[in-house]
Amino acid sequence: MTAGYRQLGRPFQASIGAHIHPSRTCSPAHFYLKIRIAHARDIIRSSHLPITEIAMMCRVECSSCLSRCYRAVFGIPPARIALKE
Repeated sequence: MTAGYRQLGRPFQASIGAHIHPSRTCSPAHFYLKIRIAHARDIIRSSHLPITEIAMMCRVECSSCLSRCYRAVFGIPPARIALKE
């Protein structure tokens, strides 16, 4: 017996997703992406590694995907944070 994506998403939403932001729904994939982007932010702040390498470390598809997601979550591109440090 296998469980479908929606079948697994409902219990996740009831337990974890509602605590993240009560007015929004958050899928397991989106939640995991936010964790990876937050990890990327920590690496950017603490090292001088290129964005491409950080994307690989955080299991993001490519550096442009990391930049796009980072900007969506934090409002600024990761390159701007790297230049400030």
